[in-house]
Amino acid sequence: MKRFKLLLTIALVAMLSTGCKQTPIDDGTPTMAVTYTTIDGVWAMTHWNGAPIDDQTNLYITFLRKEQRFEMWSNFGSMYFVQRTGEFRIEQDEIKRYILKGWYDYGAGDWSNDYVVVLDYPGDRMLLKALGNGEVMEFNRIEALPEF
Repeated sequence: MKRFKLLLTIALVAMLSTGCKQTPIDDGTPTMAVTYTTIDGVWAMTHWNGAPIDDQTNLYITFLRKEQRFEMWSNFGSMYFVQRTGEFRIEQDEIKRYILKGWYDYGAGDWSNDYVVVLDYPGDRMLLKALGNGEVMEFNRIEALPEF
């Protein structure tokens, strides 16, 4: 029993010191490798920092695996959708986390953060955890972009 308490304490301290937030995919749900093929498709943001986003706020991202490009549509702070495009790359860091990096077209620069990507098995939900500010976004895979 003492060992269990010690392990639980160590795990809790590790989570708090790394700024890790408990998220639905972190709850023991099986995960899978993040590759260009497994994230290919259209994703809709459902949660931001653990809270559901409201009905008036939307962010969609389409990953195009063959070209390693993305298309992002969002209406944050506006009633109109704005499209951004660019390229992305998936890497693994020294502790075998999958890291998503991206940069925008037209000289707009890099994404403000690199993201640790966690993909559930069978690949219907994805978490993006910002390395810079600890922001956590949850996405669900959808069939196609809605009409804007």
